[in-house]
Amino acid sequence: MAVEPVSGESLRSWLVRSAAFMEVPAGQLAIELGLPIRRGRGVVRPVLFGIDLAPDRRAWVAAGAGLPAAAIEEMHLARYRSTALDLSRLDFASEQASMAVLKHEWGLWHRSRVCTLCVGPVGIWKLWWKLGMAAVCPLHATFLSDACPACGIRWQQGFARTSPQGLSRIRVPVPGQCGNYTGNGPCPQPVGAVEAAAAPARLAAFQQVALDAAEGRGTAIAGTDVDTSVWFTAFTYLAGAARFAVETATGPDRLVADPVLRRALEADRDRRVGANGSAALVFAPPVTAELAAAVLAVAVPILAAPGVDAAAAAAGPLVACLAAARRARSHRHSPLRAREVPSELEAVLAAAAPTAGVAAAMPRPVAAVPDFAAMPQLLDANDYRDLIAPLLPGTLERTGRRFAALALARLCGAASWPEAGRYLDFAPAQAVAAADRPGRRVLDPARFWTAIAAAAARAAQRPRVDYAARRRVLADLTAVPTTVMQPMLAPVEMVPTVMRCRHAAAWVWADLTGGDVRDAPAYRIPWAASPASKWAAVARFRSGVLPHVEAPLRTWGRERLAEGLRP
Repeated sequence: MAVEPVSGESLRSWLVRSAAFMEVPAGQLAIELGLPIRRGRGVVRPVLFGIDLAPDRRAWVAAGAGLPAAAIEEMHLARYRSTALDLSRLDFASEQASMAVLKHEWGLWHRSRVCTLCVGPVGIWKLWWKLGMAAVCPLHATFLSDACPACGIRWQQGFARTSPQGLSRIRVPVPGQCGNYTGNGPCPQPVGAVEAAAAPARLAAFQQVALDAAEGRGTAIAGTDVDTSVWFTAFTYLAGAARFAVETATGPDRLVADPVLRRALEADRDRRVGANGSAALVFAPPVTAELAAAVLAVAVPILAAPGVDAAAAAAGPLVACLAAARRARSHRHSPLRAREVPSELEAVLAAAAPTAGVAAAMPRPVAAVPDFAAMPQLLDANDYRDLIAPLLPGTLERTGRRFAALALARLCGAASWPEAGRYLDFAPAQAVAAADRPGRRVLDPARFWTAIAAAAARAAQRPRVDYAARRRVLADLTAVPTTVMQPMLAPVEMVPTVMRCRHAAAWVWADLTGGDVRDAPAYRIPWAASPASKWAAVARFRSGVLPHVEAPLRTWGRERLAEGLRP
């Protein structure tokens, strides 16, 4: 009878321990349990061993082992199929097709890393050591070991070459030993006797954050909760970015302080250069525990930061190194260009590259200015033309007014462009993008901030308008009712089409909230038209329809607003 699996144990570990307990070869036990196998000379090689089993085969193996099917599933890497790994395209009918899928995932399919202090004499190997991100034991704060020091072969690989280790049909295994095949038979090295290298406590903490994410716990990016798959998409992007960023000579020193991690990044860089700088290699699973620890040290502080500003500060060195690496690679393709970046991470990376010039000349916050709720998303048109437009040559008015509104929020105390955007109900990435290009056109930052302060003083003299409350009340205004539009259009013999009702709602929203009509809720609805034809239709409405309905539309909008603001 097979032994009871230990929580978190891998399938190979359980099978070897069970075979040793029953005093039978592990290969023979695999056959008896009904694992799908390929036979060889004196060995069997289970198909997708420890990775996944078809549901019917899983039930068969569970029945043979006298265990629940769930216990068998927990010992396979498929346990992480919706978190750290995407195994949705595995083909149980074709091992070759499945391996083509697996080569893009962060798993150590035919080997394992190991904490030699955890294995002990019983020889229990944990499943998570087979994840590509496995680097440090959180319990002992030691680096995981990649290879046996006695035979020089990576743990559980079996042979010096990369083909998967077979399970002997002749020898009874010894769980606490290496067991890799050498010219003199199985390597007898006791795994628990291998010395473990100490790792900094912060790396153990970073590893625990990644493990919690793999288990579906605590997946947030810069304080925003996200799906676990999104977290790992962001994590692998940052890992690839870190490996790309060290293509410059100073990259490793700027990214990590620990000399072990720095050497791992440098060795990885040299290895990729030797492979003609293949772009795909930066997103391959880290080949050593130290390299995995290095990418953990770069990625986890960014992802686990409590907010966008803290995450942007953590990402600052990476963003600077990436900029240098892109400049150095100007004649070649950047490996990051086509990679998916979650919007939450995109906002962080954008915030980590603040607008030059203008931000550098940021004065102290001005006291006598309107509060954030009283700020429109576009600065008053007359104030912009009088004070700001001359300082932003070549800038569209709506672009400049948005930038000026964000700058006003900065002047009132917002510590960054993303924070200014949050006060004005912009997404962080949208705020950074809105500040970046016009900010680079400011030729005299000191005069610009003086002009923004003057605009703030003008605004303070006007009656207070709670634009934030208006945006909240009108957030669901996607169309003016046809019953409202019909009497307005009847005198000019027009009909209230769906699109005219939508255009009217967008105009009301922009008129009352001080925002850009392009950001109106009515235009967030999917629209089957190209951007050019879409905004051409908007222009036709404003020139051909709006002059006939502007006054009654404004009256209706104010009434709806008053009703929404009524306590």
